[in-house]
Amino acid sequence: MAKPYEFDPGKGFVALPCEIMDIDLTPGAFRLLVELCRMANRTGECWPSLGQLSDRIGR
Repeated sequence: MAKPYEFDPGKGFVALPCEIMDIDLTPGAFRLLVELCRMANRTGECWPSLGQLSDRIGR
């Protein structure tokens, strides 16, 4: 049986466009996209280094 997750609402949420589910992404690409959305500012921009992305997605 899968371990249930408990989320802390105080850490925030990431909104993703519904159309994202129509894109054929590997699990790693999806995780990277979510991380980029998480790092984006209010206008949707972010400029992480490859090292930052690597650390944040564990690759």
